[in-house]
Amino acid sequence: MQASSSITNDPLLLGSQYELGDLRATYKPSTTCMIIVLAIFVAMGVLAILFSMAFAFTMNSFFPLIVTAIGLIFVIFPGVGIVQTYRNRVLRVFVYDAGLLYLGRTSTQVVRWQNIQVVWHNVIVQTHTSTDGEGHTSTSTTYKHIYILTLNDGVTLKLDETFAKLRELGKTIEVETAPLLFPMAMSTYQAYQTVQFGPLSLTPHALYHRNNMLPWNELKSINIDESHGSIVIKKHGKLFRWASVSLGDVPNVEVFRMLVQHITGTRP
Repeated sequence: MQASSSITNDPLLLGSQYELGDLRATYKPSTTCMIIVLAIFVAMGVLAILFSMAFAFTMNSFFPLIVTAIGLIFVIFPGVGIVQTYRNRVLRVFVYDAGLLYLGRTSTQVVRWQNIQVVWHNVIVQTHTSTDGEGHTSTSTTYKHIYILTLNDGVTLKLDETFAKLRELGKTIEVETAPLLFPMAMSTYQAYQTVQFGPLSLTPHALYHRNNMLPWNELKSINIDESHGSIVIKKHGKLFRWASVSLGDVPNVEVFRMLVQHITGTRP
């Protein structure tokens, strides 16, 4: 990965400068919507503080103090978020035929598809439990996606949900790099050697999950759920799953998908 202090942010000029081919797409943070949402929280916090100040001397209780504390939380944390979001407004990822350009605040990083060794797709599961006024509880789950690129020289590039349409960007990276990485995996497989994908191993005879072996003729299905971050493997004749693996533990999941399709004839 090349890094430089670029004197221009023009994607066409940058693509020509680094010989990356035609520009395909531009990805940037969704700063406007985020700032509006955070500003609403700040406004709510300010109103809460003003409310508590207005009744501080008329109410003989800790209620105004509690409201003030809540108001400060609504002001401070979203306020920090607004500053961070504003600073991130200059970030860009330009995707070209031969790679991508990451424009940071002070430098430009050039990543060519052929120089990417590993693509990691991490999914962080966050569960939130809330209670209403009647004591009823409800649980909601959110999924946060992060892509980490490891290059041949050991340098890494992290792309998170700062960028709008991150999933689209991540899938583009996986699809572009997989055909370049697949031949090595295929040659290893054809040499009757083990192809390692984190906790999963593929051989001509079987699929392994750590020390457990599943012959290919006993494999029922492999479901790669990129939205929720899991890979579920089922075996013929078994009601429950044979194995479940976190998506973030499996490098180059698109290469894994291609090799499984070659072996089984079915795309997982």
